[in-house]
Amino acid sequence: MREAQYEHWSQVEEAAEAEAELASADDAVEVEEEFEEEATPLGVRYTEAPMEILRLIGAFASFSVSLQRIIPEVHTQDYTEETKQAVLDNVHKARMLLDWCETAIKTGRTDPDKALARLMEDEEGE
Repeated sequence: MREAQYEHWSQVEEAAEAEAELASADDAVEVEEEFEEEATPLGVRYTEAPMEILRLIGAFASFSVSLQRIIPEVHTQDYTEETKQAVLDNVHKARMLLDWCETAIKTGRTDPDKALARLMEDEEGE
């Protein structure tokens, strides 16, 4: 089972790397190199890592690759203030979720704080 997990996440990494290579803008290539350096999970042995950790690493890789592809296409002068604010609101939500993830990894506490719990309730209600 561990070998199958290792093979699966190796394929996920290869697919993420292939997607990252498709970025055509010079700026995207520079950003991609920075993300690759930061996103490399040093010291993680895929055959020994728990599945939830592998899923987290995969989610972060997917998130990073997606942003690397989208951000160079953004031309903020073409958007209304409401549109910009909607994006910034989602950036704030993503930061809150990332902070929660960091806290969970560092402390083992997986319960969200009150503000994040309200945010998640609002998201589920929409």
